[in-house]
Amino acid sequence: MLQKDKLEALCRELQRQNNSIKEECLSRTRIEEERRKAVADKFQASISDIQEQLNAYQTRNTELRNENVLQTKELEAKLADAKRHKTECLLDQEKARADHQLARTNEETKLMSDRMNMHLQMEEQLKKQVNDYHYDYFGTLRVI
Repeated sequence: MLQKDKLEALCRELQRQNNSIKEECLSRTRIEEERRKAVADKFQASISDIQEQLNAYQTRNTELRNENVLQTKELEAKLADAKRHKTECLLDQEKARADHQLARTNEETKLMSDRMNMHLQMEEQLKKQVNDYHYDYFGTLRVI
């Protein structure tokens, strides 16, 4: 019976050790499962954060693109206005130059017209003098 008691004690000890090993194994498995779950949760949170950042970047990128389109349109409109203004200034300068040239030409024309009128008057006076001299000369010749 002693051997039977020893065997029973040994079996109980083996069962206790086996249960202890099972409990330790289950405990380690739970700890590893919790650790794996924590890592998976952290990884999922990181992925969610990255996805949120990507969405925010895409939204910001879209806003910037739209803003760039608006600024491009504004700049194109300003450029068109500047070109129109430059053209108007050039036209105004050309008109002023043409007006100045026209005024100068009109002044020269008036001066020439005045000179011509003066010369015509001189011609008339000279013709009258020639006629008077002619009349006097031939009048004197007849008398003689």
